[in-house]
Amino acid sequence: MEYSDFLQKFYLPDTGGGLVGYKSKRKTALFFFENGLDDGYNDSIICPSDSTFEKWVDGKRKPESAIWSEASKHLDDGKLAKKLLAVLNTRNLKNIMVSFGITFKIEEVPDRKKFSTAVAAQFVAIAEGYGIADNIVSEEYKKTPEPVGFETYLRGAENKYKWIRLPGEEECLLGDVFVCNNIGTSAAVFPHRIKGKCIENATMEKLRTYDRRGEVLRVILIGGCGYGKTLMLQHLFLEAAEHSDETGRFPIIAELRNFSSSYDGFLPFIVDTVREYDPSFTESSAIEVLEKGQAQILFDGLDELDPEEVKFFQKKLAELTHRYPNIQVIVTSRPCSAINGISGFMKLYLHPLDEDQVNSLLDKLLIRKQDAKAKKTIFSFFELGTGYVKKDGFIATNPMLLTVIVSNYEKLMEFNGDKTRFYELMYDVLIRGHDEGKEAFDRFFHSVGSREEFTQVFRAFCALTFMDGVYEFDRRIFEKYFNLIKKQEGLSNPNIFRLDGFEHDVCATACMMYEQESGIYYIDPGFQDYFFAEYYYFEDTEKTKAMGEALNRRQMKSFRNLDGLKMLNKMSPEKMEVCVFLPYLNEIFKESDETKCFMRFLACGYRDCIYVNFDEVAIKTSMVKLKANKFDYPLDSNPPKNIVMGLILDMLNLNNTFSLGAWVEPLKEENGATHFITGYLDAIEKPEGPDRTYVIKTIENGIHYKDDPDYFEDMRLMPMPIRDDRGKPVCFGYKYRVNPLSLLSDQRRTEDFIDMAKKAGLVDIFMNVKNYYNQMVERQKANDFR
Repeated sequence: MEYSDFLQKFYLPDTGGGLVGYKSKRKTALFFFENGLDDGYNDSIICPSDSTFEKWVDGKRKPESAIWSEASKHLDDGKLAKKLLAVLNTRNLKNIMVSFGITFKIEEVPDRKKFSTAVAAQFVAIAEGYGIADNIVSEEYKKTPEPVGFETYLRGAENKYKWIRLPGEEECLLGDVFVCNNIGTSAAVFPHRIKGKCIENATMEKLRTYDRRGEVLRVILIGGCGYGKTLMLQHLFLEAAEHSDETGRFPIIAELRNFSSSYDGFLPFIVDTVREYDPSFTESSAIEVLEKGQAQILFDGLDELDPEEVKFFQKKLAELTHRYPNIQVIVTSRPCSAINGISGFMKLYLHPLDEDQVNSLLDKLLIRKQDAKAKKTIFSFFELGTGYVKKDGFIATNPMLLTVIVSNYEKLMEFNGDKTRFYELMYDVLIRGHDEGKEAFDRFFHSVGSREEFTQVFRAFCALTFMDGVYEFDRRIFEKYFNLIKKQEGLSNPNIFRLDGFEHDVCATACMMYEQESGIYYIDPGFQDYFFAEYYYFEDTEKTKAMGEALNRRQMKSFRNLDGLKMLNKMSPEKMEVCVFLPYLNEIFKESDETKCFMRFLACGYRDCIYVNFDEVAIKTSMVKLKANKFDYPLDSNPPKNIVMGLILDMLNLNNTFSLGAWVEPLKEENGATHFITGYLDAIEKPEGPDRTYVIKTIENGIHYKDDPDYFEDMRLMPMPIRDDRGKPVCFGYKYRVNPLSLLSDQRRTEDFIDMAKKAGLVDIFMNVKNYYNQMVERQKANDFR
């Protein structure tokens, strides 16, 4: 390759040139001498005219031997490579590289840095060959940089980071238990809600090249508590260290909780980190590897920095990446405000485990357990209805919490489904156990002075929101409850208890909640239930009784489930009986008369009761006349009036709804009927042929339309009802809604109603609740909650 051939690859005037700012022939030729030589060359020798430069490009004239001789004495390929990296035209880059004989794999991203180094080497070869040399660009481009000699550090760091300590267990090899969760371009708390592109089986090289738009050297790797940020960084470090001889890159892993303003910047911090394993490491060694772009810096735990050090960290990180633009830097962090002050970094997110990864992690963790049924047992903890948590929820797909479940699965079996103890264990791990392995580290809270104070205020937050039936929050609702707990909770330093700090603590520090789009949500609703229960466990008797009175006015549908109240009953059954159950049941069973007591039980427990009287004669007559095989008479359900009754029925394993209906002959319309019932004939099977099957389906009509002759004529969209011989719709029955206490004045109606209730099993339910009440009264004749 002659010098003119070399220059023509960059002289591309019609497409903007190969070098930004060096578009003309003169500037293209001059660029390599101005930037490829040190400052000591004799410019009187290398000073041809503009026309001579143009002839160099065209090949009509070649640089004289004296020029090449002087150039050879002052070659600086490092200087030239840096300048090339800054001015290479991205638009034409790939075409220029191809012109030098470089080939690419499908979707391979061109490496500007390696190409700049290869072109600089080519210019040196041409200069030393006095204007001619073999084309070595492709060969140089494929070369890996020579690794800097840091074998001592790598051996020491590898020996440390290849080990991990599982919660409550001895150290083990990372490779024996680590499952590499996916890394994505969008945040995800639950595996079924993942969006965007994912990186599987991540490596430093995959993080560098995942974006087809260009090389990515700066990444903030974000993940909530227990997602495995530290383990992922250890995995990335070990993989990079294993291949450092091939890549020529040198990984350095450092824990940011050890960084502070006592360091002048990151250079001495990096030196100290390496010196832990290699005392001979010097600042000049660090500068060499940083300047060559061979360093891969892995910083763990941005969220673990002292809040007062955050601004200093952000400033020094910017200085580090500005001064050494070619190094690869990975920073891990929980979601926190410190991230917002860092520019030039791509945000990537650790994802929860998918189904295959959950299975893989369980297999690895259980390999040392001598229990063939252990995996099946653990999966039973995630079964709908009977398990502790959902199988695709936060806890079951969080690597750390899943590991805790495996370590404690025998204990969880002994819990026998007790969610109180389960969430107590999970919270203890999230708030305290997660950091036990980090020496001399206590996690910073932004809104309170300690984890104990955080538990205090979060407990109150959960209790207030649970009682109001609020499980999801927009910004205004979240602030409303923050202000309520700020007024009532005594803190050692109320001045730091601010909204933004509390939001940070619940979402990032303690990881009890998470932000998504415009909302804030509990990572698992069981934590809200648990802290509601714990709040009233510690609360005084009068306030707990006030909570019970409030529950008497709350309908079942106001609550997601009964778990929170069941947890409180587990923690303190005496308190629940005295403060919640007895005040409610005392009102029901204050009557000595059994009939009145039963009717009061229904009135207090179920509001107005809905029941139906069917005309047995009219139904049988119509079925015979129309050859109907079935009469369809769905009955309305009567649900509990309030959450207390619903809880009592659930605890006693009794049906929490009932339906009432009676066949009456003859049927008489009673006062209080709300609807009359008509019906129409419908085919339900085999619509053609002799085996056709018919059913009479019922229609409810407002009682005020019963004597309205035009009502059914106006029903354009409804089936026409069955009519009698006079052409009037047949009435099959009446529907009633009554307060049971209102029936007591009419003995016959009371007897008929109780007869229906017996057939529905309602009297048996009443007797079960009454026996439970009598037992409570006997148990609670004297206790601390009176």
